[in-house]
Amino acid sequence: MTSPMRPRATFALALAALALVAGCQPKIGDACNTSTDCSAQGDRLCDTTQPAGYCTIFNCEPNTCPEDEAACVAFNVALDPACGPTDDGKWPRFERSFCMALCEEDDDCRSGYECVAPSERSAFVVDTDRSTKVCLAIQSGAVASTPATPPEACLPAEDYDLDGGAGGAGGGP
Repeated sequence: MTSPMRPRATFALALAALALVAGCQPKIGDACNTSTDCSAQGDRLCDTTQPAGYCTIFNCEPNTCPEDEAACVAFNVALDPACGPTDDGKWPRFERSFCMALCEEDDDCRSGYECVAPSERSAFVVDTDRSTKVCLAIQSGAVASTPATPPEACLPAEDYDLDGGAGGAGGGP
């Protein structure tokens, strides 16, 4: 016959173990090798393209990252890298957003990362507070730049009719 205290002790031990596991959940910006290092629930992923991995949430939207832990940052915000600042009003097809760890100074970031305003890396914070700094990998060497004059393919055609397509003579009905 078991003691009535044994189930309570087992429950208390299980509850303590659960609290310990929950308290040790990795944060946005932590090092990782696989996505399960970031979340057992599958709600975070490991960006292995970053030095020593970077726990993040992919495809975030404004103000959806864990509060007081991360900001939603959009990268590759140019319409097309070859087109540079040319803007035809379309959504940038190469843009991707990620939750990035918040910081105030470099010491807030782990080794290999620095605290920068995303605008310094041709990115932007999509959250309400756009003055935020985040931990990004330290860049080494030259960063690719866009051409001074965008290629002709980036510019609208001169005979483009805004009311219905290409202008000029053609086989209409």
